[in-house]
Amino acid sequence: MRIKAFLTIVSLTGALPAFAQALPQSTPSSDWAAFSADAGSGQPAPAAATAPQPAAAAPVAPLAPQPLSPPIVAPTETAAPMAPAILSEKTVLGPLLTPGTADDSVGDVLNTRLTSSLYGPVGLYKVLSAEPGTVGVVRLGLTGSFFTNNNFPVQQANDTSEVGTLTLAFTPLKYLDVYLGTQVAGNDSTGSHGTSPAFVSELGDFWGGVKLGFAPAKGFGLGLDLRGQGYSGIGTNSLGAGAFLPTAIFTLDANELARFPLRFHVNFGGRFGDFTDLGVRDANGTPLQLRAPEQFALGASVFNTELRGALGVEFPLPYVTPFVEYNMIFPVGAGTGTLLGPDQLPVTYASAFPNDLDFGLRVTAIRDLSFLVGADISFQQNVALGMPLLAPWELFLGLSYNIDAGARSKVTLIEHATKVAEVPVAAPPSTGIVNGTVLDQDTKSPIAGALVQATQAPGLVATDNAGHFQTHALPPGPIDLMVTKDGYKPASSKALVVGGQPATLEVLIERDAKPAAIKLSVHGGGKPLAASVSAAGPNAFAQETKAGDDGQALLAVPATGSYTLRIAAEGFLATLKKVDVAPGAATAVDVDLRPAPKKTVLIVTAKKIKLRRQIHFAAGEAAILTDSTPILDEFLDFILTHGIQRLRIEGHTDNVGSHAKNQQLSQDRADSVMRWLVEHGLSPDKVEAVGYGDTKPVAPNLTSRGKAANRRVEFDLL
Repeated sequence: MRIKAFLTIVSLTGALPAFAQALPQSTPSSDWAAFSADAGSGQPAPAAATAPQPAAAAPVAPLAPQPLSPPIVAPTETAAPMAPAILSEKTVLGPLLTPGTADDSVGDVLNTRLTSSLYGPVGLYKVLSAEPGTVGVVRLGLTGSFFTNNNFPVQQANDTSEVGTLTLAFTPLKYLDVYLGTQVAGNDSTGSHGTSPAFVSELGDFWGGVKLGFAPAKGFGLGLDLRGQGYSGIGTNSLGAGAFLPTAIFTLDANELARFPLRFHVNFGGRFGDFTDLGVRDANGTPLQLRAPEQFALGASVFNTELRGALGVEFPLPYVTPFVEYNMIFPVGAGTGTLLGPDQLPVTYASAFPNDLDFGLRVTAIRDLSFLVGADISFQQNVALGMPLLAPWELFLGLSYNIDAGARSKVTLIEHATKVAEVPVAAPPSTGIVNGTVLDQDTKSPIAGALVQATQAPGLVATDNAGHFQTHALPPGPIDLMVTKDGYKPASSKALVVGGQPATLEVLIERDAKPAAIKLSVHGGGKPLAASVSAAGPNAFAQETKAGDDGQALLAVPATGSYTLRIAAEGFLATLKKVDVAPGAATAVDVDLRPAPKKTVLIVTAKKIKLRRQIHFAAGEAAILTDSTPILDEFLDFILTHGIQRLRIEGHTDNVGSHAKNQQLSQDRADSVMRWLVEHGLSPDKVEAVGYGDTKPVAPNLTSRGKAANRRVEFDLL
C-alpha cells in the first residue's frame, strides 16, 4: 500500500502518449507576442512587411545611353477564361503558433512556452504568469513529487511521501483561462513515533478556477486568478471543507522589451475557508489533535486564513527554460501567538514560518509537449502543531501536453485548373549594353574620368567616381572597347553583347610612367650640412646616397608614391621624413636636423628606456606640449641608430581623480606619443601603446613631487 499513489502516477504517465496520438496534433504553446496580439484569430501575428529597397543609381556619363529598341509584340487571339475546375483537395498542417524551441536563437520570443503550472493555470511550477493560454488550446498536465527522510517530522519517525496531480485547462477567449484539477497522495510514516496506521492516503481533493490576464503595455502583464478548492473529509468520502484562493499576478518580460531571455513574476493572494470539519474525532465526537506525522500526511492546518506570496524568475532559452521560485505562506488568526511543537513545548511563529525555494527546468524543444524536472527546498525550521508543514526537500517531475481543440493548425488546400488568356510573346530585344569598371592596374583603385568608346558604335562615355561606366545601346555580338585616361596608357578590352541583357566588364589600365625625383636639402643649426640618406618606397624600393657639404642631394625614384627618408649626420640627431612623390617632377624636401644634446635624457637598460625629464602634456589632456619635442627627437634618434625593431609605450598617472579616468588618460597619452612617432616616419607595426593609469606608482602619491614622478611615460623594448 505504501506505493499505491506513486503507481497511480506512473500508470497515468504511461497512458498519456497513447492518448496524445489519438488527439489532433496541434500548436498549443504560445509566446508573449501572440498573447499581446490578437490571439483570438488562432494564427501568429504577421511578420512586418519588408521595406522596399531603393533602386541603385545609374552610373553618371557625359552622354546618356540610348534606350533599347522597344519590344515587337506579335498579334494573337485570346480565348475567354473558363470556370475553374477542382483537380484535387487535401488537408495539411498549417502555420505553427509556437513550435518546438530547438531551432530558435537566444532572445527569440518563441522560446517562451505557455504551459500549465502545478494547479493548471499558465506558469512555472507553483508561481503563475499573467498570460492566459493560447486561444482554442486544451492543456493536460501531470505532475508527481517524491520525498523520504528519517526523523521527520519528529524524531524516530521515518516518512515517505508521493503526490500526483492531474490538471485540465482550456482557453476559450483571449483574456480568459479556465481549469480543473485533482490530487492523489500517499504517505508512509513508520517508526515508534509514526502514524497508526502507518500508511495514510489522501484522495478526492479537487479544485477549479478561472484566470484573467492581459498586457497593458509591451513586456508587462497583469492577471487575476480565482480558484475554489474542495477538501475531502478525513476518514469519510464526503466533502470536508472548501476554500477560496484569489491571486493577483504581475509579469515583466525582458525578452519582449530587449530580447534578453528573462521573465519575472510576482504573485500575491491568500486562502480563505472554514477547516473546522477537517479533523479527527473520537467515538463521542470530541475533536482529537492530529500528531505531526498525521498533520504532514493530510496537509492539515488550523488556520482558516492564509496570506500567500511568491516570486519567480525564468530564463526562456532554446531547448530549455530554467526557473527559480520562492513561495511564502503567512497563516493569520487563531493560534499564531501560542504555537506548540510535537513535544508540546512553545514554538515561535518565525521558526515555523512555511517558506520554500524551487529550482526547475522545463524542456521545450518538442512541439506540443514539454517536460518538467526540479527540486523543492524548505526553510521551515521547526514543526508547529496546526501550522502548515512543508517537507525539507522534494523532487518533482511533470509533463504538459497541448491540444488544438479547434484544429486551427489544419489547412485545406484545393487545387484549381483554369484556362487563361494567351499572353502575347514579345520579340527578343535587338540591342544590349555593357556595364563596366575601370581600375588602376597596380593599386586596383577605381579611376574616375576615364573615357570609354566602343569601336562598333559612335559616342563616348566617362567613368564616375567609383570607376563605373555604361555604354550606349550596342548590337549583339563581340564588341571592342577602348579606354583612355590622362597619365595612363591606352587600353583595349573585349565584351560579348547579348540582346536585352547587360554584359559586365572590368578593365585594368597601366600608368604612363614619367621620371620622378626627390630634391633634398639638409641643414643643421641654420647651415648646410653633409649627411647620409637612406630611402625606402613602393615595390621594396631601397637606396642610399649622401648630401654633400652644400647639403644637397638628388634622388631618382622609379615610380610615384610615398617614400620614407632616413637622414643622419655627425653630431646631430637622426630623423625620418615622409615624402609623397608626384609624377614628372622633382619633389623638394627640406630637413633641419637638431644638434645632439651633450647629456642624454634617456636612461637605457636591457629591456626598458626611462626619461630623466618627462614628456609634458596639457593639464588633464593628452596633447603633447612643444617643450617636449627635443625629448621625442632624441628618442627617435635612439630608435634609428640602434636598430630597435619593436617597442611598447607605457603611460602612467598619479592617483588624482577616479581610477577609470586615470586609466583612460594614461592610454590617451601613450597613444599621443605613438602617433607622434608614426607621423615622423616610424612604421606603425613597430610600436604599440598601453595605459596603466595609477596602478604602477614609482613614488608615494603623498607629495606634489611624488605625484609628478608618477606622471610619466616609459618605453619597453620588445
